[in-house]
Amino acid sequence: MVGIAGGWIPDQPLTPGLALLGAVAVVATLSLLGSLFLSTTANGVAMFMLFGAGLMATLLNELGDELDSGLLEATTGVVAWVLPWAFERRDL
Repeated sequence: MVGIAGGWIPDQPLTPGLALLGAVAVVATLSLLGSLFLSTTANGVAMFMLFGAGLMATLLNELGDELDSGLLEATTGVVAWVLPWAFERRDL
């Protein structure tokens, strides 16, 4: 679809798709595990906090790239491995 609409095809089209599939699997697994141990509301709050942490880590990673802060990039690199949906575009 990207090739048809934008005239651009990625070098490795399978890798981003597999990364997205892995992130979906992790999110689904965490949600199911949370529902085993937590009530509905508590599970919703916990998942929302995890997604927010991933979003915040992505934002801090971009900030670390712009400010050329090695410490900030290293910290968000750890978060990228703990929360795989945090970075779809990472070069670790």
